[in-house]
Amino acid sequence: MISFMRNWGQEFGLINLTRLKQSDYELNDRLLDGTLFKLTAEIAVDCAVYRGLPPWDKAAARAFAVGMTMDKAVVGGQAAARLWELATLRVEKQVVCHLPDGGIPSSPKTWPEGVIYR
Repeated sequence: MISFMRNWGQEFGLINLTRLKQSDYELNDRLLDGTLFKLTAEIAVDCAVYRGLPPWDKAAARAFAVGMTMDKAVVGGQAAARLWELATLRVEKQVVCHLPDGGIPSSPKTWPEGVIYR
């Protein structure tokens, strides 16, 4: 049986800010007034929806948002298990990412908040 990952982005209404026009003033206003919450620099979610999620779904939304913004790295560890709906004992505060072929990540100072490269 082939198993497919849920579309977390659609389920939580994640918004990819890089695909929007700069002239989308309504979205910019929602970001400024706090109606939208940025999970990463490039992904936002409706603040009311995010606040209403249980901690494990918030972690899944964060992990999926990080995965959406990665060019080369992949989400790994507990965050990846959560995205595949495997039970975990605790809710992770950071998303672990791995580079292909044992690549060396850039300086930790440049890493997005809440992301760790291994």
